Amino acid sequence: MKSHTSLVAQQTRLSEWADMVRDCQNRPQGMKIDEWCQLHDIT
Repeated sequence: MKSHTSLVAQQTRLSEWADMVRDCQNRPQGMKIDEWCQLHDIT
């Protein structure tokens, strides 16, 4: 069973990931996904 702390950390990471996905989906029109990722240091 996971500890409460690790569950909170997992939820925090999931929330941050969801924010990044949302930001990518709202990238400027015409910008490719790989361009957006490079701009945000995502590999």
